[in-house]
Amino acid sequence: MADFLISLNIYSFFYVLGPYEHLEKSMGYAWPLIFLNYIAFRAFFAFILGTSLSQYIFGLRSSGDFFWKRLGGGLRSLYEIPSAFLFPLTELPILFGKKTVKEYLSQTTISPANNKLSFFGIFIFLPMAFSLAVFSPFYEIFFIRTPMVSTQTYKPGQKELKPNFIYKMSGAGLHTTSGLLKDRFVLIPSFKMIKWGSENEYRPQYIFYDKLLRRNLSFYFEKGPDLMPMIKLGKNLNPIFSIFYPNLDTLDNKNQEMLSQQQSEELELFLEKSLTLNPSRPFNYILNNGIFIKGPLSLKNHLLKRFPADKVEKVRMGDKTFLCFKETKNGKEIETYFPLFLKNTFVLRITHAMDSNFRNDFLSTFFYFSKWGKPNFEIPFYLSKDDLDYKKFAGEGLLSAAREALALKDPLYLDTVIDALDRYIFLSQLKKINFDITSKNQLISLKNELLEKTFALRGQ
Repeated sequence: MADFLISLNIYSFFYVLGPYEHLEKSMGYAWPLIFLNYIAFRAFFAFILGTSLSQYIFGLRSSGDFFWKRLGGGLRSLYEIPSAFLFPLTELPILFGKKTVKEYLSQTTISPANNKLSFFGIFIFLPMAFSLAVFSPFYEIFFIRTPMVSTQTYKPGQKELKPNFIYKMSGAGLHTTSGLLKDRFVLIPSFKMIKWGSENEYRPQYIFYDKLLRRNLSFYFEKGPDLMPMIKLGKNLNPIFSIFYPNLDTLDNKNQEMLSQQQSEELELFLEKSLTLNPSRPFNYILNNGIFIKGPLSLKNHLLKRFPADKVEKVRMGDKTFLCFKETKNGKEIETYFPLFLKNTFVLRITHAMDSNFRNDFLSTFFYFSKWGKPNFEIPFYLSKDDLDYKKFAGEGLLSAAREALALKDPLYLDTVIDALDRYIFLSQLKKINFDITSKNQLISLKNELLEKTFALRGQ
C-alpha cells in the first residue's frame, strides 16, 4: 500500500510536468497509467534493493544471492501485472504458509528480517506516505495561475430609462427590452471571424459606441464547452461527488437543455470551489470538501486554459446568472460570460476599454431586462430590433452610425464605423452577405468619405 501511495505522488509530479497528462488523455482513463506507474516504481527499487521500497522499510528481505535477489525481485514486480487480474487467487497460498504465485514464478522468497524496522514502517513511514498521497494533487496547483475569485454576485443597477426598444436573438434564446440611453449609446452591427465548434465562421459582432465617454464596447457569442464533459472531469476520482452535488450527479441521465434552479445552484458552487483551490489553503479546502481534489483541480485547469482570467466573478444579467472571466490584454478588458443554466452552452465575450463606469452603464441598460431561454445553435446569433430583421436592422444601423460619425468631430467614432465598414466590404466580396439597402460600391464610397474626415480631424 505504501508503494502505491508514493507512486501516486510520482504520478502527480509527472502529470504536472506534461508527459502523463498527454498519455492520460490518449488512453482516456487515469487508472491504467497509475497502475503501470506503480509497477515501474516497485520494479525500480526491486532491482536496487531486492524488494520494493516499502517491503525494505518494513523489514522484509528477499532470498537468494546478490544478483538473483535483484533480478528476481524485478521479475516479481512485473508478474504483478497479470496477477492483478487474478487477485486474490494468486495471493491465497500465503494463508497456508506457501509462496505466492509471483514468488514461485520469480524463484524468490520474501520473509521478515527486522522487527524494529516494521515498527518504523507502520507508525512513521505509512502515515507519511498516506499524507503525501492526499496532498499529491496539489503539486499541480503551483503551476496554475489562481485568479481572484469573488464569491459575491454582481447585479448591475437599473438606470433611469424607459425600455422602448425590443431586441431579440433567437440563436441565444435572448429577449431584452432596452432604451440603450439613446442619446449616448450607438449600436453598430458588424462581423467577426469566430471559432464555432470545430469550424471558423464569420458571425455577428455588435459594437456599442458611447458618445458621452468616447469609448467603444463589442460583444459576440461563440459555441461554449458542453457541460457534461466538464462535470465528468470534475467528478473524476471523487467517489463522494454525489453527496455534495446530488442534482448535478444525475444530470447526465436527464433529457433536458435548461438546468433546474437546484442544478444551477450546485453548478455555481462546484465551479466556485474548483476555481478557489489555492496552494496556501489546502487544509481548509480538504476540511470543507474532502480529500478528493484531483477532479476539481483538473476542472480549474481546464477552465483557465479555455478562459484565461485575472479575476472571476458572478454577474446577474436579467433573469439568469453567468460566471464572468476577466482578462486584461493590450489595454482592454476581455470578459467571457459562461452561463450557469444550460447543458449545452454558448459563451458571451465582451471587450471594452478599461473604464468600469462605461462597462457598468452598458450592462445596466442593455442586459438589465434580458430574459434567457433555450438556445438554437443551428442558426446564427442574429440580433433583431423591434420588428426589423437582421439585414434591414444591421444595414440601417450602419448607415445611421456613418452619417452621425460624419457630423461629429470624434476620430474614435469614425474609426469604429470604418472598421465595421471594412468587414462588410470584405464579406460582400466573398458573397457572404448582401444588403438590399446598399451596394458594395456605396459602402466603399462611404468608407472613403469617412477616411477623409478622419485624416482632416487628425491633421488639425
